[in-house]
Amino acid sequence: TLKIQGHFGDNFRLAFPYRNADGLITGFLKRSTNPKGETITTYDNKVHDNVRWDSTPGLKKDDLFGLDKIAETIETLIIVEGYPDALYLQALGMNNISAVGQGKLGKKHLEELRKRKIKNVIIAFDNDDVGPKNTVEAVELIFKNSSITPYVIDPKSYGNGVKDPDEYL
Repeated sequence: TLKIQGHFGDNFRLAFPYRNADGLITGFLKRSTNPKGETITTYDNKVHDNVRWDSTPGLKKDDLFGLDKIAETIETLIIVEGYPDALYLQALGMNNISAVGQGKLGKKHLEELRKRKIKNVIIAFDNDDVGPKNTVEAVELIFKNSSITPYVIDPKSYGNGVKDPDEYL
């Protein structure tokens, strides 16, 4: 059984399933509805400010978020940073979107892309403090560990005040 309560307790009202590449739910992501996040005091009396995300214990993020919705015949995959970006763009009908989430593109992610015979990856990370750095690291990882051709949408091209690819579109 999977718990719906996250590491920070039951402080987040929005929860959605994280599925592996086969579509099996490995846990739940929980999001604050407050854009600035929540102030949480954990069991050890530590105060955490501006907490925007939580997840259920044991959540496995070995696969890219949303990869289970990608058709086996897709040759080009767009990878965004945020889960909401992927959810929103998939809801708009884009059938080749996945997300790394609050992490970085990893070797395990590339293994699944190889299995699916993905030939091209478009990196469309956030226009914030870490997006450009994560973009460079993702491209370097792809070059060193796969034959996938990476393309990049420069986060700065979204424009001033636009942080996420879904906002841009």
